[in-house]
Amino acid sequence: EEKLQIQIPLFKSRKVGLVYSNSVTFHPRGRRVIQFKKNEDMPRGDVSLRIIEKYFLNLQTVIVRESVLFGMPEQFDESMHVSEEADLFIRIAQDHDFECTTEILAYYRVHENNSSWTNTERFLIENTAIINKLKISYKNKHDYDKASVFLLNKGHWNCGFYYLLNKNKKKALSSFKKIKGMRLKKALFILAIFIL
Repeated sequence: EEKLQIQIPLFKSRKVGLVYSNSVTFHPRGRRVIQFKKNEDMPRGDVSLRIIEKYFLNLQTVIVRESVLFGMPEQFDESMHVSEEADLFIRIAQDHDFECTTEILAYYRVHENNSSWTNTERFLIENTAIINKLKISYKNKHDYDKASVFLLNKGHWNCGFYYLLNKNKKKALSSFKKIKGMRLKKALFILAIFIL
């Protein structure tokens, strides 16, 4: 009830299609992390590229305008397993503004069996599917190309890091080599493969 009382008024502008809040994540071993430390850190307005550069939404904090959700040709893509809400919110961001509140209205606990970690390899597959959908909605080719690189890099990065932690150096090296740009970070992780 408190969540609705705080977030619903933020839909005042018809341009706003989604409202989210701040949140707290509890990590294994008791570490507690507030997602946004400062108000200015919270993206609002046109976030069509920002949400791809650094995905910032926690599903539990989100409220979507009903007419926006049901006016879309597709809501949740049921073929996806780890990126279904990211896919939906990225598509919403292409045509609608986001608004937010700094109030902490959701709490999330990370555990070792979290599906986004145990199904890491699916990130690359599903990020590629998101890229194909964006090709239709992006008007600006430069922005589309930039978004494509970010999403593919994110998929290769997640896979590489997962393989590295699971001592599969060959697959980790292959994943990190596919990352475009980010030369220093890529070099450090490739170096780490040979040190570990």
